[in-house]
Amino acid sequence: MDSGVVDKIPTTAGLKIPHMGWNTIKFNRAHSIFNGLENKGETIVYFVHSYYFQVKNGRFIRYL
Repeated sequence: MDSGVVDKIPTTAGLKIPHMGWNTIKFNRAHSIFNGLENKGETIVYFVHSYYFQVKNGRFIRYL
């Protein structure tokens, strides 16, 4: 896993905080965190959060 920091989404980002709503996720590989979700390319899930993970090296994002 890449190193980085978890930070609160700034209110200046123009987004409603907390972020709440349906979003599409795309599976790049199998992982136990996705157990129980259909893996047909893209899946719609509901998110409620106020934080994001800022990676130091973005090349690792594609592996989650």
